[in-house]
Amino acid sequence: MKNKSKRSLNIESLEGRLACAGNVTAVLNGTELVITGKAEPNAIQVMQNSSNEITVQGRAFNGLFSSPGVPTLTGKATTINGTNTVKTFSGVQKITIRLNGGNDAVFIGGDSFNTQVRGLLVDTGAGSDFVSIRNTQFNGAGQLTVKTQRATGAAGLNEAGNDYVLLDSISGNAQTKVVMTTGGGNDTIMARSVYFENTVSVFTGGGADRVTVRDSFLGATKLNTGTSAHRDVVAVFNSSIQSVDAVFGAGNDELTFNNSSVMGLAKLNGGVGKDTLAVSSNSSIGTANVISFNP
Repeated sequence: MKNKSKRSLNIESLEGRLACAGNVTAVLNGTELVITGKAEPNAIQVMQNSSNEITVQGRAFNGLFSSPGVPTLTGKATTINGTNTVKTFSGVQKITIRLNGGNDAVFIGGDSFNTQVRGLLVDTGAGSDFVSIRNTQFNGAGQLTVKTQRATGAAGLNEAGNDYVLLDSISGNAQTKVVMTTGGGNDTIMARSVYFENTVSVFTGGGADRVTVRDSFLGATKLNTGTSAHRDVVAVFNSSIQSVDAVFGAGNDELTFNNSSVMGLAKLNGGVGKDTLAVSSNSSIGTANVISFNP
């Protein structure tokens, strides 16, 4: 009688496969802190401590989102330079973050201390990404750049990925410029208590995008939501903007000003589609050049 060999079954848990956060490197080059990742889910927290040092810490992240703008912070934590310890850097004036694809979550700033830098670049690459910048001050002739796409040009503006960018209690001086590019997908930009008197440029690309500004002051602002036929919604509440140059795509788009003011020229182009412009009675627009709204 032949003996039947027993075969053991190896069962891989779904949780183990999802908890696949990777490793990023953090290196100080002079006064520039460079953080680099690979095309895998990563979550990092970058903030200033009580000694005015910049700390970099990995956070747990399984690469998924329970809802738009809510990363699922469970599973394995991203490692920094191969370990789980917090890395500390002194003399940082600029922070450059390039995560090179994958679904990423980036947290800049903390609750206890204001993070102060001259410039910040957050480039998450392709994928669905979450970027939160809170309690951060920009000093000197620097720039805040947020880029959640990989490709450039027309390909980048239509690149898939539902991204969420939160700006909360941040400010810059007269020299600080802001550039945000979210590419394709259904993207959300939320700005609360933001003060930038220099130029602000926002490109959301294809997809049904939503931009909300509350309790803020912005300098000359340019907004382009791409050429797709999706519905884009932009709302400004309790805010002042020096000037606006807004161009919408081919969808039925909506632009709202509530208890807000545009002090200079407002060039508002709704593009193709049945677009709606709503200006509340307690809002004011200096000089308006309105095209293709409220047909």
